[in-house]
Amino acid sequence: MDSDKAQLLKLIKDFYEITRMKTLVYDAEGKEICFYPAQFTPFCEYLRNHEGFDHACHECDMNAISACRRTQQPIIYTCHAGLTEGIAPIVINNSLVGFIALGQVRENDSVVLIKSCQNPEELNRRFQNLPITQRKTIESAMHVLEACATYDQLKSLVEESSNTFSTRLLQFIDENITGDLSIDALMRKFYMSRVELYRNVNFSFKCTPAELIKNRRLHHAAKLLRTTNMSVSRIAVKSGLPDYNYFSKIFKKKYGMSPSQYRSKIS
Repeated sequence: MDSDKAQLLKLIKDFYEITRMKTLVYDAEGKEICFYPAQFTPFCEYLRNHEGFDHACHECDMNAISACRRTQQPIIYTCHAGLTEGIAPIVINNSLVGFIALGQVRENDSVVLIKSCQNPEELNRRFQNLPITQRKTIESAMHVLEACATYDQLKSLVEESSNTFSTRLLQFIDENITGDLSIDALMRKFYMSRVELYRNVNFSFKCTPAELIKNRRLHHAAKLLRTTNMSVSRIAVKSGLPDYNYFSKIFKKKYGMSPSQYRSKIS
């Protein structure tokens, strides 16, 4: 494990030397495992030294992790302070076990989004002193970051965290996509009360258990549409949504097109 962490630290240090972007690795619950460099930029350091802003920074990170957890897709976004950041999922055997992220990057059109500060002149001075990075460079860095997410040493490091509730829940849903995924079934499986289940799902995914299950079923259906010649009605059944009209309605709401249109577009 120590050698894995050393290899991971070397990897993200090399990434920083090339991109000059701070890099972090989180486990599935959003706990930091490894990062480089250790220090914040002067702008972020100034914010983090103020309790209210430090909380806002942490909340922004957690919101990005929740969004990436829901979509399981890389995301580039603007943080609450105005900097550009990105995050990508780390997946082992179709289960999300962690995240790798870059942050504290200023683009040429970035502006400070903090409106209330004891010393706005100092905050703005530190912001203006940040180096400017072009969006194309950030997008290229994110592509490399996605490749890093498949790195064997990185996978080995986060694999020990793969037994978290969120990971086990997603695995259970995916393995029983056409089975009993009622609230009572989930309560029995995870030895939780109804209140505990709703609280833990909301904490991990920012939605209700029913919404999470629906999204996983639609995700499964979209995968079958991309990878098989199965009929749409059969895919609906295979995804645990046997009511074809209901399936078509919620699929279009999520993806902006009917299942047939989706298949035609990606084929």
